Amino acid sequence: MARGFLLFFLAVFLHAETLEDAARELAKNVLGRLAPNQTAHVTARNLSSLGRADVSRVQSSFEQAIRRRVRNPITVEITLTISENVKGYLLIADFKPGDDRIVEMQPYRPDPAPPPSRPALTIGKRLLWEQTAPILDVAVFEDQMLVLDTTGVTRYERRDRKWAAEETASASSNVRDPRGRMEIAEESLTVQLPGTTCQGSWKPSLAFRCESGTVFTAGRNTFAALVPFFSDAQTGGVRLVAETDGRTHIYDGAQTASGTIDDWGSDLAALSTCAGPRVAATGIGESGDTVTLFDLIHAVPIRVSDPADFPGPVTALWPSKSGALAAVRNLATGKYEAYGLTVDCGR
Repeated sequence: MARGFLLFFLAVFLHAETLEDAARELAKNVLGRLAPNQTAHVTARNLSSLGRADVSRVQSSFEQAIRRRVRNPITVEITLTISENVKGYLLIADFKPGDDRIVEMQPYRPDPAPPPSRPALTIGKRLLWEQTAPILDVAVFEDQMLVLDTTGVTRYERRDRKWAAEETASASSNVRDPRGRMEIAEESLTVQLPGTTCQGSWKPSLAFRCESGTVFTAGRNTFAALVPFFSDAQTGGVRLVAETDGRTHIYDGAQTASGTIDDWGSDLAALSTCAGPRVAATGIGESGDTVTLFDLIHAVPIRVSDPADFPGPVTALWPSKSGALAAVRNLATGKYEAYGLTVDCGR
């Protein structure tokens, strides 16, 4: 029994003390997936804050642990990805020894905490506008602002540091929890509402005509598709779709389902940040909804920011040139608010 306890504590002591140990542990798992006559050729990909020397040591440890001598070897290509989030590192081996693709993962969490050399990404939020009518979308251009709500589009101009309404074009939506989106290209304006598409311009004056459209399902707040959905985001060759079953479904480039995420909200947006493409997803916080940034590594969501808290449910989340636009219903005031979201990479 004493010998058994000694082996147990020795195993705990030796398990993943360093990133190199984690790489060796991952290699052991990968070896169990290879046929006796298969050998590995490793290509490393670094998505973390590690420098070249550290990445080289991790790759070397992995290669040494997976190396073996066989007659008439068959080479299997293995991609070793080093990822990082606010809690630590994740080593991922992606390979295809046969007909099926295999992904093995090994986490490594430094103790007591990850070194602060790479702080988590921070979501900055700035209140752009608030009003009593539900806000569907907002676009700001220096001293001009367009607000799409359930009655139509209003153009505002900034005067003496305040926004003043200049004109309104009607385009009403009587859908419960309506969705709406503005597409702006120079002076042209396209407004998408449930069952309706409006096209026109917003310069020099606001004017458009509306007719039946199919971007949003008529009478509903979902996008029109073979499988209706609330929102989607494209990143790194992967499409994320928040569907009506309450889950986010993951599809590869061939539109083949490759997984689901159960704890995200129904609003997603793809953001191009200083640290590369990310996905912003809504979630449930203590007093309202949250928006959090994620990486998606081999269909696994990796959180890369702390949640940004809001004073109520997020009713819309759209990508913008500077980051994203979040529409929120403030539970304390009863008003609807529009926030501009930006990403601070901490460097």
